[in-house]
Amino acid sequence: MGHLHTDMTVRGSKAAAELKNVLIDTGATYTVLPEDISEQAGAGRIPAEVEVELGNGQKVKAKAYGVAITIEEVEAPAISITFQWSPNRYWSGNAGVHRAEIGSNNR
Repeated sequence: MGHLHTDMTVRGSKAAAELKNVLIDTGATYTVLPEDISEQAGAGRIPAEVEVELGNGQKVKAKAYGVAITIEEVEAPAISITFQWSPNRYWSGNAGVHRAEIGSNNR
């Protein structure tokens, strides 16, 4: 089985973030993004934390956001999450993100 990577745009109410070479998990329930990307883009924060179960069976509390994601000119709404995996870090969940560019929201 190979890995699928693509470029994508995450858009919120304030800005759009261009993410390069993102690892795609076609079986994932949620999109996992770095918290700073969601915050800077102005993603809509869902007020309560939710408990999610990871692929390894571990359960974690996650912050959830509403975002618009564009891949190859197709935009769709998505729920993104971020969560703590160690005492001082939020897990970006995506080692495939090499660069994020935050720009003004032109849509």
